[in-house]
Amino acid sequence: MLPNLHSRKRSRDDPRESAMRGDSFLQGDMGHAISAVVLEKYADLPKTGKPQANEYTLLAGFVLADGPLAAGEPSNLQVVALGTGTKCLGAAQRSSHGDLVNDCHAEIVARRALLAYLHSEIALLSEEEGGASQIFERVPAAKGRPQRFRMREGIGLHMYTTQPPCGDASVFELDAGASPISAAEACSCAPPAEDAPGPTSSGAGDVATGGAPDVSVTGADGQNRTGAKLVDSSPWTETGRAQARGMARRKPGRGDPTLSMSCSDKLAKWSVLGIQGTLLSSLLAQPLYLDTLTVAQHPGGARALSAVRRAIGGRLTGAGLEGRLEETGGRFCLRPAEVLEGFPAPYQLSSAAATSSSACGFAVVWHAGGGGPSGTHEVVMGARGRKQGTSKKGALSTKTRSAIAPASLLLSFQHLASSIPDLHEGGMDRKPYQELKESATEYRSARTALLAPPSWSIRPRSVRQFDILHVTSQQILLSNLVGFILIELTKKGKEKDVGIFCDHPLASVSKIARCG
Repeated sequence: MLPNLHSRKRSRDDPRESAMRGDSFLQGDMGHAISAVVLEKYADLPKTGKPQANEYTLLAGFVLADGPLAAGEPSNLQVVALGTGTKCLGAAQRSSHGDLVNDCHAEIVARRALLAYLHSEIALLSEEEGGASQIFERVPAAKGRPQRFRMREGIGLHMYTTQPPCGDASVFELDAGASPISAAEACSCAPPAEDAPGPTSSGAGDVATGGAPDVSVTGADGQNRTGAKLVDSSPWTETGRAQARGMARRKPGRGDPTLSMSCSDKLAKWSVLGIQGTLLSSLLAQPLYLDTLTVAQHPGGARALSAVRRAIGGRLTGAGLEGRLEETGGRFCLRPAEVLEGFPAPYQLSSAAATSSSACGFAVVWHAGGGGPSGTHEVVMGARGRKQGTSKKGALSTKTRSAIAPASLLLSFQHLASSIPDLHEGGMDRKPYQELKESATEYRSARTALLAPPSWSIRPRSVRQFDILHVTSQQILLSNLVGFILIELTKKGKEKDVGIFCDHPLASVSKIARCG
């Protein structure tokens, strides 16, 4: 059984307390119970990185349930990962060494924290550790099938967020009298919401069918809007069409376009490929799918929940996706989470605060593994992608790298792969990041099936082909220096001088973004 985390005393007038006692279970209100445990865990974390009196942030978390949620059994819920944040890095700020957290929106921070937790649980089952995981079990090697791991039977995975994810889930009509709060206002990496074209790239914009989506737009007074930008250059990017429903979008940046897809699009991807990602798919016998997604109560009411359902799964149906996935081997399928409504989020953790407060610049990262009884906790600077307290001089040190940065998760994966015979023999514990991703052939085939026709923002290969075993501090210094020079020259309008640096072998993705 998962440990009971509900020993903290509360007033019986606290609505979260009724959920903890099991009252809301009697009414079938699972969303309230999940809200309660996530908010309680967040309240227990240190104040470091949390918003000040005049600030706000957004919160997301992951909860494990041991067995079905039922009346009188609230103790089977355990929060295993939390994340806060509203910021993301522009294309020119990305690193080619995997040492930055590029997307610090709460949902993505929490998911990366979840990956770190899953790594720690699998590590407990390694031969060296000789321990036992509370959520995973071994799938013994058999003829033609190597040793892998799977979630224990009866354990469910649930997600919580304090607002509808940015992108398609934030596009819906408001109930009469409701005040529109756009994802652009809530997420500080976005400029004020506007019906205007965003950065463009090739490919169809409708992630579901590639055809014409529902484009019913009633305007700012009648529709909740997203600041995320369409990724294509189709007619749907015309003024007045930017709020089309069912479309793939990328998160906007302040002046510098980002390469990060919207949270709605990433959740849709997890509904098909699983939340474990490419690397862990090599270790797990089956993908990990969310059972439920709880969204804090929103002024949009049922319409907001309906938009979330559309965004994470509804727009993927009826387009031949299931057939394409079957052709990849049958391991992956379309399995969107059940969408539930939770308690209204505390003011400082909701989009409502965006109209009167500033976005907190930090992202809180916490997960239940690796750091002793209290778990692992750190704070990341959302606009820089490194741990809190990093100075300009210290930014080149691996000590400033977050535990959820790509390079950190790669190092953790390589440690796991080294203890699994067939992966070790195949060099999976020594390959660069991109080569590992390319090795997950079934996952890649399913991803191709999902994104046909393509509508995804593709990151330059240089930001994915890093190898932590061969990156020196001198290389990081030179790469970051070249990137800094490129950004400064561009800011000063000296575009012709940028070409001087375009062929530098250690230039980061800023070279690609500026030099084409």
